[in-house]
Formats: sequence, structure tokens, C-alpha cells
Amino acid sequence: MIFKCYGGKRDIRRLDFLYAAGILSCFGLFLSNMVRGDAHVAEFCILAGLLLLVPYIYERLSCPLGSWCWIAYFFFIAASVLGTAFRLYTTVPVWDSLLHLTGGFLCVYAGFLIFREMSRRDGVTTHSYAFFALCAFCFTLTISLLWETAEFAADRLLSADNQKDSIVTDIDSSLLDPTHSQKIIHIRNITDVQIHTADGSDYTIEGGYLDIGLFDTMRDVYMCMIGEALFILFGRRLTGKPPGTTPEKGE
Repeated sequence: MIFKCYGGKRDIRRLDFLYAAGILSCFGLFLSNMVRGDAHVAEFCILAGLLLLVPYIYERLSCPLGSWCWIAYFFFIAASVLGTAFRLYTTVPVWDSLLHLTGGFLCVYAGFLIFREMSRRDGVTTHSYAFFALCAFCFTLTISLLWETAEFAADRLLSADNQKDSIVTDIDSSLLDPTHSQKIIHIRNITDVQIHTADGSDYTIEGGYLDIGLFDTMRDVYMCMIGEALFILFGRRLTGKPPGTTPEKGE
């Protein structure tokens, strides 16, 4: 069993069944996309299936989470798979932002538990809720940075498009200064951009200039930070007591 605490045996079996169904679904989507020749989605399904094994690793660290948190984690992975397999990232504009919001919320909770367990093992019982909040916040920001770094590497090395492009109408850049004196050139109200390639191909970007992922990256980081802040502000109410503090003697 994955979940050996929190709730009765019936709840534990339901959670094990939920994760087994998730892994089988990822495998099924992998096969169907390989048949259709969509290697990008197939590779993501394999990654999602591996991420569903995280509960086994986490339990071995003796840092068990509540059942509700694992259910939220499962639906986070499921939403990522659905967004990739069924193109929801483009058909539902807020899909990606909601996933990063949820991811920030879950990661900061995991950070609380990790640092709490480390303190307990070291015999430290004096850390405040604010201390654990700061540690968990930095922990989650590091995960967000690693995630965006992996997306950037995949885009550059594998010609993927994980960091989605945006259309912008204004540019402020010193690179366009013909005198090379670091003077910022301000360009406003861009209506279209013409692209000519060496092989003779021509492309027209309607509505503005093409930003190649910066806006998407920063939006993802901000949404992750909002998820972190929500948990830090309301974590006491969600858990019944500060998730980062150790129990008093006699509890």
C-alpha cells in the first residue's frame, strides 16, 4: 500500500486504486499517441507515470502526507496529462496558470513537512511557523526555477515549445540603439512583423511582436508564488495547527 496512515483501510484502498488507475491511464495514452505518431505527448505520458511513483519515495522518507494532499497531487498530474494529450493548454487559456497555482500550493505544503521532519530528527523544537514558512517558500521557488529551466532546455535542445509564445505590442530595448550607447529605444503600437528566412520562407505575425516565452515563464513563476502565499496564509486553518511547528510536550 502507498498510504499507510491517515484514514481507514477503505480510504487507503481507494487511494491505491486511484493511483493504479492513473498509471494505467498514462500507459494507455502513451500507446495511443505512439500509434498516432505524436511522440511529444507520448514522452510526457511516460514522465507523468513516473511522477505518480513519487508517493512511494515520499513514504520511504517517513514524511507521510494526508490523503487529501495525495488526491490533489493525483489530480494535478492528471490535469497536466489531459492538458497535453487533449490540447487544453491552447483551448482553455487559464489551464496552465491554474496548474502552476496548484503546484505552488502543493509544493509549499511538502516543503513544510520535509523541514518539520528534519527538525524533529535533529531534536529541534523551537522553530516558529514563520521560519518553516520561509524555508518552504524558498524550497518551492527552487522547484519552480528547476521546472522552468527544464522547459527552456527542452525548447532549445529538442525544438519543443513548452514556454509558450505571446504577442506583445510594445518593445523597450537598448539592442536597437544604432549608436551602441545603451540608449533604450521605445517602440509602441506594433501592428505586425515580417519574418524572412534564408531559405526564402516568409511569415507574418499579426497583431504585434512575438515574445518567445519570457511572459509565459514569468506568469508561471508568479502563479506558483500566489499558490505558496495562499497556503502560508491559510495553512493553519487547513491543517488545524501550524504545519511547520512541532507538537508541545504532552500532546
